[in-house]
Amino acid sequence: MEIIFTSGYNLDDDEITKGKGHRSDILLMDNHGNYYELNFVTINRLQSDLNYNLSIGKKYFTDICLIVLEEATKEQIISCVQDLYSFNYFKRFMPIENIEPNKNWVRIVLDQ
Repeated sequence: MEIIFTSGYNLDDDEITKGKGHRSDILLMDNHGNYYELNFVTINRLQSDLNYNLSIGKKYFTDICLIVLEEATKEQIISCVQDLYSFNYFKRFMPIENIEPNKNWVRIVLDQ
């Protein structure tokens, strides 16, 4: 299983992500080669996005494979994905079709 940062990963990304409260450039590749899009947000960002939607008349907020974390840092993302994978969480979702791997992706191989 691999976590893939499709926009790359730099040392200051955690600090930037803490300020934004979300990270949506992440894919999970399972042991069968299936890719899943993951979106990580903090509760503050989720509340902000919901408030924005309410202000424009939408009474909801949704995102693909939305996962709420205390902080959307690399360490918390890895820990969360490992935990969710152990409970077969991602089998509930359809894999993304026609993914073309990119040499600039940062891949983190995880043990199970």
